[in-house]
Amino acid sequence: MKGSITTLMIEGRRIDLYLPPQPLLKEDCLTAFVGDGGALFELAPTILPALEEKMAEANEGLIIAGMYTDTRDADYTPWPAKGFDSSYPDFPGQADQYIHWMESRLLPALSAEHPISALPERRCIVGYSLSGLLATYLPFVSPSFGWSASISGSNWYPGFVEYLTEHIPKNPNCRFFLSYGRAEGAGKYSMYRDAGKMAQTVTAALSARCGAEQVQLISDNGKHHNKRVSRFTTVLRWFLSGGQLPK
Repeated sequence: MKGSITTLMIEGRRIDLYLPPQPLLKEDCLTAFVGDGGALFELAPTILPALEEKMAEANEGLIIAGMYTDTRDADYTPWPAKGFDSSYPDFPGQADQYIHWMESRLLPALSAEHPISALPERRCIVGYSLSGLLATYLPFVSPSFGWSASISGSNWYPGFVEYLTEHIPKNPNCRFFLSYGRAEGAGKYSMYRDAGKMAQTVTAALSARCGAEQVQLISDNGKHHNKRVSRFTTVLRWFLSGGQLPK
């Protein structure tokens, strides 16, 4: 890996920040903001060297901001909902407040120190699992991101499909990417058991609302926590290449 990773604290919230090699760290950099940042950054030594090769080929640097939260059940859910079962706490549904913090505090703080693009079409929100739900929801309440990538997202969240069918993204040009493992939900008895089916249903709802050309869905044969290297690599290369899936 030729780039650098630093850990920052912004208003008490941890941010892991990857900066590409200096020759690619130009003004107006592509930037990916990743929820549950640890899921990506613990794999950085495996993922980033090959990604840097693609950056060099494209002559395009990619900044990655890994976000962390101690209250993910609140920050990543769009509205209050019942928990999985009687032993699991209800979801508080405070994503709107978290997105407001991202826009009003996180973006300005990082942009003041680093060449993060001010253009939505050069910024992507990425999430895995519950933060994947946030990634798909965010463009419907904020115009600040032109790309949205949900990896094994929690598309089963109560009321989510209905919400997508009744609303239009604040950024009408936003491109959506969703992926899931075909073995997700196997043996589960909660809402999570329909993970694969719900990814397809959400994709259909997004396509109907935004146009099929703006939505991409892929799957693999893994479970929820499998194949993270290939899943993150695919998403980051998709964004870096302007919506082209790796061959």
